[in-house]
Amino acid sequence: MSEPKSPSSSMADYIRFVRPHTGEQMRLLQLDWRFFRAEGDWIWGTSPRGSDVRVLDLLGGYGTNLWGHNPADWIEDVKQFFDEKQVQQAQLSLRTEAAEASREMSRAFETVFREECIVHWASSGSEAVEVALQHALMKYQFRRDDFPSCQRGLLDALRTKRLTWGESGVTVEQILERQHEVLSGAPIVLTLERSFHGRTVAAMGASDSPLLKYLPHTMGVQKITLDLEKPEAWLEQVQLLTRELPFLVERKGQVVVDRGEWSPVVGLLVEPVQGEGGIYALAEKHVAALQEIAGVFSLDLIADEIQCGLGRTGHLSACESIGLRPDVIVLGKALGVGLTKVSAVLIRRSRYQKNLSRLGSTFSEDDLSCRLAREAVQRAESIDHLKTVREKGQSMLSRLQELRADFADVLVEARGRGLMLGLEFRSWQDNPSNMLRLFQGNHLSGYLMASFLLNRHGVRVAPSLSNPGVLRFEPSVHVEPAQVEQLISGLRELCECVRRGDFAMITKHLWDPDHKILFDKTDRDFRSHPRASRFDRGAVSRRIGFFGHLLRFEDLGQFDPSMAAVPREVIEPWYRQGEGFFRPSLFERVHLPMSGGEVLEVNIIGLYETPASMIHAFRNRESSLILNRLQQGLELARDLGCEVMGLGGLTSVLAKNGYALDSLGMGLTTGNTYTLVTSCQALERTAKEMSFPLEEACVAVVGASGNIGEAYAHWLAGKARKVILVGRPARESQLQEVASELRQKSKTEIAVSTDMSVLADCDFVASVTNAPGYVIAPEDLSSKVKAILDVATPADVDPRVLTECPHVRVLQGGWVKIPGFDGYLGSAFPTPPGHTLACMAETMLLGLRSHRTPFSYGPLEKDKIKKITDWARESGFELGQLIGAEDVKKDKSVNREKATNDFARSKRGSGL
Repeated sequence: MSEPKSPSSSMADYIRFVRPHTGEQMRLLQLDWRFFRAEGDWIWGTSPRGSDVRVLDLLGGYGTNLWGHNPADWIEDVKQFFDEKQVQQAQLSLRTEAAEASREMSRAFETVFREECIVHWASSGSEAVEVALQHALMKYQFRRDDFPSCQRGLLDALRTKRLTWGESGVTVEQILERQHEVLSGAPIVLTLERSFHGRTVAAMGASDSPLLKYLPHTMGVQKITLDLEKPEAWLEQVQLLTRELPFLVERKGQVVVDRGEWSPVVGLLVEPVQGEGGIYALAEKHVAALQEIAGVFSLDLIADEIQCGLGRTGHLSACESIGLRPDVIVLGKALGVGLTKVSAVLIRRSRYQKNLSRLGSTFSEDDLSCRLAREAVQRAESIDHLKTVREKGQSMLSRLQELRADFADVLVEARGRGLMLGLEFRSWQDNPSNMLRLFQGNHLSGYLMASFLLNRHGVRVAPSLSNPGVLRFEPSVHVEPAQVEQLISGLRELCECVRRGDFAMITKHLWDPDHKILFDKTDRDFRSHPRASRFDRGAVSRRIGFFGHLLRFEDLGQFDPSMAAVPREVIEPWYRQGEGFFRPSLFERVHLPMSGGEVLEVNIIGLYETPASMIHAFRNRESSLILNRLQQGLELARDLGCEVMGLGGLTSVLAKNGYALDSLGMGLTTGNTYTLVTSCQALERTAKEMSFPLEEACVAVVGASGNIGEAYAHWLAGKARKVILVGRPARESQLQEVASELRQKSKTEIAVSTDMSVLADCDFVASVTNAPGYVIAPEDLSSKVKAILDVATPADVDPRVLTECPHVRVLQGGWVKIPGFDGYLGSAFPTPPGHTLACMAETMLLGLRSHRTPFSYGPLEKDKIKKITDWARESGFELGQLIGAEDVKKDKSVNREKATNDFARSKRGSGL
């Protein structure tokens, strides 16, 4: 036998060969444990860090382990079965164990059905749901196919002239065409909101989970989802589905037309207690409405008890716990006592369609599974068992409800029946942590919390599929009070961290396994932090969206205040695991009162990726990954009602100034026009403040081959004594073309260079590149250089310039003062209070005018420059403060290699 692989190599194989996307997610959140032993509610496993740990398992196989892991008495039955070499696979024979198990199930569930039932065996819950749906369709098909046969005799009589046509104004052909139209419509299954019934094609088609919308579902059966908030309207909703069906009858020797009704509804598929939907038990009003519909239309009421059945709610059937009278019950999970894969469809005898007997599967009705299922039913119906489930479940629910009372601002509700319980967390949209909001926006909040409880408190839980904000707990009937307290202790710490917006504390085990970072827990409340994200609500006049992302990785602490004290070298390796994994999310929503009483809503659509990773994707021919992310962000902005979308940071360059995206009917802009306007104003102000006239100055434009850079050079021509166009060697020919054009229209001396050393001969430098790394280093400068205007996002100036060249005034320009606003707008951007980036300001100006066509696309146009300047003046927008070197954030971890100033061998260029 070969030696077992290490957890890391096994995980790599799992990701590569089994579940690539899910495996990456598990590794990111350290849910990639390898478990090797289990007993009762305990499970032993090897953590991702290689240590062997005993864990409290309240996940319970998604409800499978009602009697705990490896129940001893059933293990003995399994051993005996194989020791005696009993027959496991004996298809097409009398299956004694199946017969006995079915008889026992019919007896046990007779109080539910009030008559005998017939049992159809399957291997999984999804397969059983498929069988139940097929049974409902058989009844529907028989009803539909039987209709033409009763019409056939009358049609023959008309053809042979034995009867005459007694209708005027309508022909036989028209009646037959109408019959065909009505009868050929798609059959309909009624389901409930938040429902989940499995992952086969038909089962997914009958589910109501937002996470399944990207998966294929059945096209043959239509699903109608009933609104759980309006059960009083259900009957009328179903009645509206009924269509008039004309049919032929004989009256007094003539064939005439009568009118009937045809309902395409084949059945109702419901969960008495919704598991994946968030642990919701159907209320009395739901039960009454379902029974009324089933009675009026003679429909099969199918109860999906795969997760909630067989005693888990404290009743043998979960239907008993809510007073529902089903026609079909689907069982699974606990039916195999955690040792075999088995499910069953129990059908009221009076409703049974005999053709269902033709269905079967290779592994259904096997002797071992049926034997264990029979014993499970006998155990589940015992009074002592059901009493224990109810008592332990109520005790656990009480402790969860006490926790909810202590954290009413964090928790919505603790709920459930028996040992099927859930704890719902409030939305994190108002949480001060942008990172928590990012995880929630990607349906990962529940898995993040599960990781915290598993790795920090040794408790294994999972969120519900359709509502990741609900943690579910499904322990075995053997769960002890001390184990419940272990859960409560972990949940209490988790709730405290969520309340304070402390993403760093929640995730510390993911990026600091060696406990290098120590936090002072008394100083970790970020609710009142000035940079905390905002999520305003209220009436608005206009809505805009704007892409945001970290301009530099060092800004993570600004983006999420809880991460400010975490060194880059500690957090970066873990953070980068998630790049390319997260979809765009709504980070912030700020309402800005404008002149004239209008309120402008600004929605910051955040990207997880950093500039370096985006550029890396483009250099490695993976641009589609980033463009897909941007398109997803545009879809989110459209769904939020945005009229205009701004491309911030590197997104305008990566989207080829917006040309690579479908604007989806919104106005799309790079913001370059107003960025140019404010940058020119900033240089003029700087020269004036330093009493050095521009007409006497030599000015370098770094990035002069770009959109803004070229326009900037055109503005400087005729104003400055000399202009040097600086760019990378690959853009030299383009720089020469710009220079030639400028020489023809201006007497200003124009030069071109691909060597950063030319900056040393300049009085002022304006840097407008799109490089992800630093471009201007201390060794590029001399004592002659008076000021650098850094308009780039991310910034172009190496922070070392601040300390090694104190004579140079470094200004971060292009910032705009928002009229009547003194807060922070966009925590991902290092702007001062009351300010925003010029590109966002342009988006806001377009939004105030509902400008739904592209604006700053391609070369900047004179008429648009005038327009945006006029609009800014009319709306009260103006150039904001110019932040000097003393306010620029210093980064001591800068890699010296990153600041190399040789463009020919630079590692800092954008490559675009």
